[in-house]
Amino acid sequence: MIRRLLQASMLAFAFGVASPSPSRSEDYKLIEIGPGETKDLYFEVNLAGSIHVRIAAAPGAEPCADFWWIKWPLGTIKDLGRQCGSASFEIPGWLDFSLSAKLRVGNARTPLKIVASENATVANSVVLSIP
Repeated sequence: MIRRLLQASMLAFAFGVASPSPSRSEDYKLIEIGPGETKDLYFEVNLAGSIHVRIAAAPGAEPCADFWWIKWPLGTIKDLGRQCGSASFEIPGWLDFSLSAKLRVGNARTPLKIVASENATVANSVVLSIP
């Protein structure tokens, strides 16, 4: 029963029902991460906007994990710190010297379920005209 309530609350967050953020995305990603694991949560190319995450753990456990962006083409790391419960992250763009980026999560102390949704648009476009 607790598992069903947890899943329902995660889905409600992902679809904006219980979300404090303005995310209106109908697409979401749900991952499970164990202690000591590192996983990719999101990958983007040429997008602007934000990613909203909700972290859930078993009752009495800490719903916290470390998040960071890996930005290309330079391969630099942008540490987002340890987040607990829920968080929103801005997608890195041109001002961060980033053409694409991968959001990673790790350093969980207990098994976690993390749901992520995006509120993103195309950042830059080019129109080519052939005479």
